[in-house]
Amino acid sequence: MEQEELAKVAMEVILHAGNARNLCRDAAVKISKKQLNGVKEQLDEADKEIVLAHKAQTDLLHSEARGQKVEMTVLLSHAQDTLMNTESEKFLIDTFYNYVKEN
Repeated sequence: MEQEELAKVAMEVILHAGNARNLCRDAAVKISKKQLNGVKEQLDEADKEIVLAHKAQTDLLHSEARGQKVEMTVLLSHAQDTLMNTESEKFLIDTFYNYVKEN
């Protein structure tokens, strides 16, 4: 896989994971203030962004499975790290939201 194409995919992962992270963090601030209006919708939108990031990541996996060399770069490592951390934050914020909503 060419460096330019790899960078494009990595940036797509970063973009969507970053969008999801921003939505989650904004939701967390609202939850901490017990202002729950719109939070569910933000978390649902974050899920959609995570799916888009995963799609880009899966395209890379498929390319490698087809025998295309996918070189590990700092940018790709950052993309993977951003997605993984966003998913962890999303899980915690979902848990926080459900707790506050029920109590």
